[in-house]
Amino acid sequence: MRAAPALRLQSTRCSSLWTSDKPAVSGSSCGMAVPLLLRLPLMFYLTSTVDAAVYRTRPQPTAALLGQTVTLRCSFYNLRTDDVVNWFGPPEFQHISAARNVHSRYTRYAVVDSNADAGEFNLEIRDAQHEDDGIYRCSTFYAENAADARLTVVVPPVKRPEIIIKSDPPTVGQTLRVICRSAGGRPVPKLTWYNGTRLIRQPVHGWNRGRKTLDGQSVLMIPVLTKWDNGMNVTCKADQGFPDLVEPGVASVVLNVQYPPAVSAVKRVVSVKEGTFTNLSCSVDSNPQAAVMWRRLDGHLPTDGAERHRSFILPVVSREHTGRYQCRADNGIQPDAFATILLDVLFPPTIQTQFDKVDVLFGNTDYSLECKADGNPKPKIRWRRANTNLYFNNPLRFSKSDYQTEGNYECVAESVGFPTAARQAAINVIGRPDIRGDPETIRTSQGSSVTLLCEVNADPPLSSISWYWRNERGLQTTLRKNRVSGVSIRQRTTTMGTDSILVIDSVGTSNAGEYSCKAANMFGEDSRDFTIVVEGPPVFIIAMVTGVLAVSIILTVVAGICIARRRNCRCRKTNTQDMPISNGTKPLPPTHPKDTSMVELENFRGTMKPRPPTKGGKDLYAIGVNYPNPVLQTPTYASVDRRKCHCKDEETHRKQIHMETHRRPKTNRPKTKPDHVLSPYSGDSWRVVSTKRALPEYCDAKDASYAYDGPYNKCQHL
Repeated sequence: MRAAPALRLQSTRCSSLWTSDKPAVSGSSCGMAVPLLLRLPLMFYLTSTVDAAVYRTRPQPTAALLGQTVTLRCSFYNLRTDDVVNWFGPPEFQHISAARNVHSRYTRYAVVDSNADAGEFNLEIRDAQHEDDGIYRCSTFYAENAADARLTVVVPPVKRPEIIIKSDPPTVGQTLRVICRSAGGRPVPKLTWYNGTRLIRQPVHGWNRGRKTLDGQSVLMIPVLTKWDNGMNVTCKADQGFPDLVEPGVASVVLNVQYPPAVSAVKRVVSVKEGTFTNLSCSVDSNPQAAVMWRRLDGHLPTDGAERHRSFILPVVSREHTGRYQCRADNGIQPDAFATILLDVLFPPTIQTQFDKVDVLFGNTDYSLECKADGNPKPKIRWRRANTNLYFNNPLRFSKSDYQTEGNYECVAESVGFPTAARQAAINVIGRPDIRGDPETIRTSQGSSVTLLCEVNADPPLSSISWYWRNERGLQTTLRKNRVSGVSIRQRTTTMGTDSILVIDSVGTSNAGEYSCKAANMFGEDSRDFTIVVEGPPVFIIAMVTGVLAVSIILTVVAGICIARRRNCRCRKTNTQDMPISNGTKPLPPTHPKDTSMVELENFRGTMKPRPPTKGGKDLYAIGVNYPNPVLQTPTYASVDRRKCHCKDEETHRKQIHMETHRRPKTNRPKTKPDHVLSPYSGDSWRVVSTKRALPEYCDAKDASYAYDGPYNKCQHL
């Protein structure tokens, strides 16, 4: 900001060059020399622009309270010595000062500077008054765009704004005018409305609001009040626009809108068990508070109940309290309001019907027995046989009354949350006798015994029961107790009536025919027929069965012998003498002192195996033999025909028989192949195979030895 004087000096030097006839020095900031005729207009322009004053501080709009001192600031750059700073002010830009000289009529005004700055010309006004309010201008002769600033002298309102409500009290459906007034103040305060902290600029909560503002007064209009306007906090704010000088004034009011009561039941249906406590309650919304009254719609209000404003209390509930109750609210503003509550008292089921002994006529097809029960909730009523779980619907209906339906029945009433109630009824069937069963045909043979049973149910008791027999020729005979040979009649008493039993000890052809049992009492009679058919003597059947059994036994014995014979071959003693071996050497001594050939087998885990020998008795030169058996005697090797014995085992694991040859010294081991080679077979057992002779399929039963060929199941003569 202090560079302006240097600029002025530089311009002066350049202007001296422009007026000189000398050429410009090389490197000079003024540039090359210009002809004199061209320098004169340019010099005049630069002189008029470069030396003009420039605002350093423009006056700003300022506000001050009445009686305060206020300063309007103004300063310049490039003020010439002959340039004068002037202040103009209200009214109509009167000349206040020139340079630092103030007109005599402005005694409270002064032009001051700060820090003895020559460029500052601040206007100071002491004890600001109403007439000081207006527009001020600071300017010089050479300054362009003179600067103006407004001075506002603020006068606070005398008091805070107040709110006036024309309708008292306001009621739902009315039009409400709310007025806000501000007393005094300059400038006049601006009045604004708030709903709580929210500015009211447009309809809120469905209001159709209107605002009319005058100087110091504002009106808020609510065309139609609703219950939702009750309790609204309406605020009026008076603001002069200078919060740093004067705090805005605020006035508030809470709308008290009166409206008729609205009533609702806390619970529309109250279910409670008999003998407990209950409280019937209503919720009431009204302004002002409403008075609540209780009444019972279907009777008188219980005298043991207590009214507690919005509640009706019953200490001990009984089933007589069941009904509809109404609470009514009234606060003087129409219409009244009410709510209805249903009190549902729950109590256990009770059977109301009394049952004595019920007599039913036998054969009645249209009889029913109904059971009635009371309870809440409504009980489910069923019938059942006493001491059973067989249930029937209510009413109890009998498609046909007979003695089987007679007995004790129970009426059962069930409700959720309560014990089951039951009451018994005895059904007694009376009428004619009833003989159980249909006509029956009995086929029997001569000599057998026949029993005929006649089961009679009757109430009252029987007056008579008789048996009748009609033979094949149509002759009818009355059978009496113990009067007919071979026929006996006896009776026994049962819970349902009488059983009559006819027994024929030995049936013959003469006993064939139709038998009838008839029973009667005072209501009538009933009968049942039996037909006995004698088909023939039983001797032939017994003989035939006996013969079949005898033949079966014989065949079983023969089959057992054959099976045992095939499974266990018996080896007899052979008469053939031992022959010398073909190579001229004598046979080895036998391993057993006896000359007979014996086979001894032992059972090992379900299979028959040769008993193992002692460890030192093995013949290492035995052909096809794993080990010798000390009790197994086999024929010696000879050039003559030999017979071998193999026994079949039909079980899952075959018994194997190993043949033992005579021990031979190691030095006398034959060099030629033996006559027989015992080779393994993949079948069930081992077998002896001759490589020199054919094996005719022939077995001499007289020989003491047998050969068993496992795969072919045959005895072979070797």
